[in-house]
Amino acid sequence: MQMKAYMQAVQHSLTTKEKTVLYQGMIERKQSDAGQSFTYNEKGTNACVEVLANETDLFIKRSSDVESTHCFRPLEETKGKVMSEFGLLEFELYTHKYIQSENIIFIEYDVMQNHEIIDRIRIVWELKEDFS
Repeated sequence: MQMKAYMQAVQHSLTTKEKTVLYQGMIERKQSDAGQSFTYNEKGTNACVEVLANETDLFIKRSSDVESTHCFRPLEETKGKVMSEFGLLEFELYTHKYIQSENIIFIEYDVMQNHEIIDRIRIVWELKEDFS
């Protein structure tokens, strides 16, 4: 089922305490028994972000001059990939907390290089169905 929704996406670096509003506005959201997905253009950049969320996994693909893919599973180490003009960079991700419901997607994870934590990030997508 496809529906319009108002969404706000906010990213927090828990290491630097920096907060960034990634998006505020309307989106087209697809929902099914398998989960939900949506796409938006990140605020202040030319990046297109695709989010696919279900009960056990979160997949984020960010496309611009640099393309990145991140796959998250709660309490598991996974890989993130960034492809740029300089080549492919891979890093480890460790997901501390993941919540996916109709109105919120919440992820808190570590970004690691050689098992050393570089940053801890929290992203929250808040979604409200558009009844107009």
